[in-house]
Amino acid sequence: MAVQLLDRASASALERLADDYLNHCAARGLSPRTLDRCYGYALRAVFLPWCEQEGVREIADLDIRTLDRFTSALLQRRREDGKPLSRYSVHTYVRPVRQMLTWASTMGEEVRAKPQLPTRSKPLREVLSREELDRLEQVATSERDKLIIRIFG
Repeated sequence: MAVQLLDRASASALERLADDYLNHCAARGLSPRTLDRCYGYALRAVFLPWCEQEGVREIADLDIRTLDRFTSALLQRRREDGKPLSRYSVHTYVRPVRQMLTWASTMGEEVRAKPQLPTRSKPLREVLSREELDRLEQVATSERDKLIIRIFG
């Protein structure tokens, strides 16, 4: 499945670059769903409209300050319910831009900078205490179940 813009002749250099990158991803065998909902959405519905609004049309316009403004704008964006985008969502939108610029660099384009990925906190998971594991092992009815509990501990 080739990914195409409607009119490459009137597209900006960045739009053509995104189009070429999405075609590269399709040629690698990525699923159409991944191309459309992840890479395509992040590039076409988030990054390119922001670039157009900012007057960024060439890869040479993408320096670290410009890319920091992009990430900052996403971190300040509000969802329809008024809540800010999560850092996970922002990371999901910025990552394909970073990957596209890495690919462009390997294709000989002069890439001046790549966007920083926002940090994401790792969720704290509640774990059983040693005493709770010991109690579970004591009530286990078979050696197999006791072994499973020991492996988790």
